[in-house]
Amino acid sequence: MLYARIDDRCKHLPEYDGHAVHALVQPDGTPVIAVAVHRDGAGILSPKGTLVRSLGGTRAMQYSSDDEALRDALRLSSAMTKKAAGFELAIAGGKTVVFAHRIPHFLTSWDARVPIWEAYGKTLLSQIGTYLTAEDMNTGPRDMEYIQRFAPGFVAGCSQSADPSPKTALGVLIGIRAALRHHYGDDSISSRSFAVQGVGSVGAGVVRLLVAAGAACIHIADMRTDALRALQDEFPKILSITDPVRVHALPVHVFVPCARGGILAAQSIPEIVAPIVAGCANNQLATDADGILLHTHGCLYAPDYIINAGGIAEVVCDELNWKNLDVVLPMIGTKLTEIFQVSDAYNIPSSQVADSMVARHIREHYKRPI
Repeated sequence: MLYARIDDRCKHLPEYDGHAVHALVQPDGTPVIAVAVHRDGAGILSPKGTLVRSLGGTRAMQYSSDDEALRDALRLSSAMTKKAAGFELAIAGGKTVVFAHRIPHFLTSWDARVPIWEAYGKTLLSQIGTYLTAEDMNTGPRDMEYIQRFAPGFVAGCSQSADPSPKTALGVLIGIRAALRHHYGDDSISSRSFAVQGVGSVGAGVVRLLVAAGAACIHIADMRTDALRALQDEFPKILSITDPVRVHALPVHVFVPCARGGILAAQSIPEIVAPIVAGCANNQLATDADGILLHTHGCLYAPDYIINAGGIAEVVCDELNWKNLDVVLPMIGTKLTEIFQVSDAYNIPSSQVADSMVARHIREHYKRPI
């Protein structure tokens, strides 16, 4: 497998925004892995002596097409830049996608992963040279540990304790409390009801934190019935399983989207009853216009790249010794409160307030990748 730049192949895609798109390709040019780098930050020098300018997770998906995979990488790397900018990091966004639809048995066999990970480390990460990656959907510590053998200094999360999901979930809880406090005047969890869409590693973590905080009514939904049953068995008196297609329309205090993106769309927003939408899913708004629609519908929306930034904060704090994580995580609540207040004062959608805030930081501190 070979290294290639495939920027030109992505320029027709609506998510393209001057990204540098690096790829691991087969001899005929078919991509197997793509790394989209949205912007370059000034960088942070890691304890290992590596200058890290961009950061993003490595996910593996059975995409329906190569274009779908590339759009995912472009969209998520742009969102990662926003996460970083929201916390005024010196690192910008990236994202790795593995074209599992091109690799037989990649999602089910470790043996199928080994040669891909070796080439990824040796040929792709080492070539880019300033991109730090970590686990994401369908990858974990074992994958990261193996990749690091071939790209030392460019991989985070190489131990079971390095899973960013718990801190992402904690950041979501902090954000939910900020939204409750702004809307109701107090951040009580025990007196509120919740509908959580998606109980993967972060979604399930959010559910457990809500239960620990005293929540008495939580509706959960997921396409995977085994995950739902396992979680309900933990808290049979508190959790109720509901239809994943209709979970957004339940009459609860907070709708918590924790599945894949695009859930907040022209079709679903008019059906939302909850006055607050706050969850960990990336790219929750199907389009920018849906942020306006959500605002006019009367929902208090916690912009996803602010509320779900706990994971990137942990990686940067722990791996790069940036700041103390215990100081950074509460900033999620502080940032959201600021966004909500500006939104109210000027009757502007919270999504637009957040976008304006990070756009200024991006213009001043980030440059387009080379």
